[in-house]
Amino acid sequence: MILLSVDLVKILYLVAMVKTFYLVVPVTIPLMVGLVMIFCLGELVITSSLAVQAMTLSTDKMAEIP
Repeated sequence: MILLSVDLVKILYLVAMVKTFYLVVPVTIPLMVGLVMIFCLGELVITSSLAVQAMTLSTDKMAEIP
């Protein structure tokens, strides 16, 4: 009887693991994709802002030189 209960606990544990896996994965994947997209967008924004700053600096330098 004790052995049976241990097996039952193991089975329940496995079922719980599988259920949580199936619940977590569909939530995690979009989150990961979203994080990656946000990171890429942030990189783009940073690089573009740096490029804009560099351009404005160069135009300012050009304006200074007659």
